[in-house]
Parts: sequence; C-alpha cells; structure tokens
Amino acid sequence: EASNLILSNHSYSIVSGWNYNSSKSRWEFNGKSTDNEDYKFGYYNDDSQALDSIAYHAPYYLIVKSAGNNRSENGPAIGENYWRYNASGTMADAGTRPSGISSNDSYDIISWDAGAKNILTVGAVSGIPSGYSRKEDVVMSAFSSWGPTDDGRIKPDIVADGIDLLSPIATSTTSYATYSGTSMAAPGATGSLLLLQEYYSKLKNSATSFLRSATLKGLAIHTANEAGKAPGPDYEYGWGLLNVQKAAEVLTAAVPNNNPSTSTHLLYENTLAQGGTFTTTVIASGKGALSATICWTDVKGNVDKVNVLNNRTKNLVNDLDIRITKGSGSTLRTYFPWILDVINPSAAAVRGDNSTDNVER
Repeated sequence: EASNLILSNHSYSIVSGWNYNSSKSRWEFNGKSTDNEDYKFGYYNDDSQALDSIAYHAPYYLIVKSAGNNRSENGPAIGENYWRYNASGTMADAGTRPSGISSNDSYDIISWDAGAKNILTVGAVSGIPSGYSRKEDVVMSAFSSWGPTDDGRIKPDIVADGIDLLSPIATSTTSYATYSGTSMAAPGATGSLLLLQEYYSKLKNSATSFLRSATLKGLAIHTANEAGKAPGPDYEYGWGLLNVQKAAEVLTAAVPNNNPSTSTHLLYENTLAQGGTFTTTVIASGKGALSATICWTDVKGNVDKVNVLNNRTKNLVNDLDIRITKGSGSTLRTYFPWILDVINPSAAAVRGDNSTDNVER
C-alpha cells in the first residue's frame, strides 16, 4: 500500500533491553545471553533496511514511529531476581541481577526499527500550555528513549507532546482515556504533518499535490523549536519541538508564487545527479537567523549480521552536503551544518562536515 500513502503512524517497536512481563510478574532482559547491553538498541538491521527501502520506492510516503519508552524501564534492583535468554535462546531464570547489566536509562536506547534513516522518529516531552518562548520550556519526559543510532545518526528526529494526552480507546466507540508515552507523541505529530500536506494541496489548488516525504520531514526539522541544553540538535530532543505553525508559514510564503524573490522563506524539491550541485543566492531578511536545511531519501544501507553491537560503520549511502557562503575571495566565509559525536553523546553539537545523517541544517 505504500505507493498509495503519504503518512502512517506506528506506535510500537521491538521489545529491547529490560521489559517487565506483567503476565508473569518478572523482569526480563532481552539482550543476547553473553551481552550486558541489548545490541538491538541503535542497530541497523533487516527491519531498518526494509523501512528505508519502502520509503525510497514510495517517495511521498513518510513513516512516523515512536522513539520508545525505554528510559524508564530499567530492570530490577541489583541482587533481585531476573530472567534472560540463555545460550539456547530460551527465556530462563537467571538468578539475581549482577551490577554490570545496562539499565538502558540514558543514550543509545532506540530500537532498530525506530532507527531507520528515511522515517521520522518522535520522542515525547511535556506539553506547554502557555506556549513556547525559549528552549527551557521544552521539558523531557522521564521515559522517552534517546539516541544515537550505532553509527551516530540523530534520533529521535523531533519531539512532541506525549504526556497526559486524551485519546480514544477500544472499549467502545465513545470511550476515552488519558495516556503518556512516545506512542502518544508520534500520532499527534503524524496528524499535524497530515494537516501540512492538506494545506500544501490547498496552496497548490490541487487535491493530488503533496510534498515529498523528505520535504515534509525536512520542513518539520527546519522549523522545529530549539530544545535541550545547547544550540543545535542532540540525541535527546533530536532537532527540537515540532512547530506546525512555523512550518505552515514557510509553505504560505514559498508555495503560492513558487519561491518569489521577496519571500522570507524558500522551499525547493530537487533531484541531484551523481556529483551534482544546487546553488541559490539569498538575501537575509533581517527578521531572524538565516537557516537552511537539506533532507533526502537515502537508499537502503547494508546490514552487518556479525558485528551487531555498537557497530560504528556509517549506514549513509548518498552523502549530500549543505553549505552557506558569504562574501567572495579574501572575505569568503563558509558556514557548516551541525554535527554530533557518537562517542560522546552528551556533548553539544558543533559545526562541521556531516557525513552521517541524511538531513543537515
């Protein structure tokens, strides 16, 4: 069905790390029998590859996935009983928990399916009833899973409200309940992005005109509100808090007259040939910082089924680069996009050549 879709929400993921099995009243560790951390976190596997392949062959279809709630699922206390897979692949009583097993309570706890390149992965933060005014307004939930992927890609991509949200439930056709989780943040983001697709169609006066998935993902990232301790992206909040109003303002300015020269926002959908470049000249409006974002749908990566734990091999295939240059000759100045350090995931983003992500800002 992918070729007939433009968006889908997926509020589920593969069980990874610690999981409390409520039906059997026990903590279970889902890593390999010999490992102290679950290799499924951050790993690019067959599921990741399949999602990227589906997205590549259906370029208008954006897959949205919840980041997971692993940061609050930390296993039993040291010395208490737990279960894990044995050498035969059977979940078995493992005795008392030793001190060396990861509690998956920090970085690198996004499961493989939520770590695909071409999807939009959504983390959960508290709502802001009074509205956003500064990055400190965006408060991280206690449960939302953090990246990076094993090769250092930025996940989650964005965050959205995921705490105490009213939702329809399956009890009846009129039943509601309040829930928290990235499974609440992701569908809220998906519905919001669908409204942007609808708005784009209206601006184009065509019910069959839609943004490419890479454009929609890039637009969401480009207009996200700053969040986290330092400027730029991080492995906790991704690129920031989804802001649909700002995204709509970009569409309003750029789309009706096809990027007029007086517009404060520009939006291009292009195809680059091997070794190709695209250049445009802009004049800063003076109404805010000059910002540019590039996002593309990458071809599927390779799956390494041998080196599965924290494999740093890059999964990016087509490495596009974005630069802003000012002046010429001796006065030429080049501005680079943000990059993060997979080895030091808590470090603030710096400027440099991003050879890891298929989105650059």
